[in-house]
Amino acid sequence: MKEKTLEITSVLSDPTRYNIYEYIIEAEEPVTVKDVAKLINIHSNVARHHLTKLVEVELIKSYINQNRSNGRPNRLYVPSEEAIELSFPYRDYKLLSSITLEAIAKLGNAGKSILYNVGKEYGQEMINKLKITKDKDILSRLEKINLLTETSNFLGLHASFTYDENTDELIYKIKNCPFKELASKQDYLICNMHNEFLNGMFKEVFTEIEFSELTNMFKGCEFCSYSVKI
Repeated sequence: MKEKTLEITSVLSDPTRYNIYEYIIEAEEPVTVKDVAKLINIHSNVARHHLTKLVEVELIKSYINQNRSNGRPNRLYVPSEEAIELSFPYRDYKLLSSITLEAIAKLGNAGKSILYNVGKEYGQEMINKLKITKDKDILSRLEKINLLTETSNFLGLHASFTYDENTDELIYKIKNCPFKELASKQDYLICNMHNEFLNGMFKEVFTEIEFSELTNMFKGCEFCSYSVKI
């Protein structure tokens, strides 16, 4: 554990390498060496070196694109599916969360109801924790979306918005599930709680909305996405 922590911190201590890692986890699609070289303005060989270091400590993974129509196949890079956790000194918050969830599940419907309500309250609180210069009621539509984007980035959700002016509907797409490891054990509890958390965020900004889930990572989809009708 100690050796792994030192390896990861050593790799990410390089600012260029950290920026590459951040770019990959936020990218909508797998990235190539050329993508990274162009973004950071470095030679392809240097980009490949940094990517190799990130692969070695399992922060990202790579595979060959066999579907390329011409030329030799590209190597593509994507975020690792495993979460990397660092704490000093070591703390096992994942175990604590698993124990708590197991206890809530055994409480039946009453426990679930409390979990979902608390999730919604925390979503509302996250919006209020960010400093804003105007009252939320007089923010423009764009300013409200920017506030939600800032909150999403703070939570590490890597979210994107699509807004339809004709229907006044937001499509909110999340690439990163912050509870992925826990949800693999209690997916219905975690997903429902997280949906209420997001519902709380949006209601705190827009007040009157219809919030519904469109796609879910744990049902074979690439992203979690939601419809927010204002």
